[in-house]
Amino acid sequence: RAERLIKLDLKHLCRPWFCPSCRQRHVEYFEVTEERAKAIVERWTDWINGNQPYSSDGNITPLWNHLILFGRRPNQPMRTYDHEARWAHWSWVLSSPS
Repeated sequence: RAERLIKLDLKHLCRPWFCPSCRQRHVEYFEVTEERAKAIVERWTDWINGNQPYSSDGNITPLWNHLILFGRRPNQPMRTYDHEARWAHWSWVLSSPS
């Protein structure tokens, strides 16, 4: 689950690359600093480990589903490629409910 969330978070930074050796298009290359990549991985793994947002059947729990879909809207308009605005929004969304 963490890998999928990380890739979704980095989606706008994806830089597909065609490899002439294997003649395949690779889509897991991202234009991001090592520091930013580590922070993104840490954010999602910490959230999963700290909040247990998934039930035993692998689905997101009703509480987190509601918070993500309805409970916490962006404070400011988000542009797809504005990573800082997206980062701030998801940090707020993922903060533990009180």
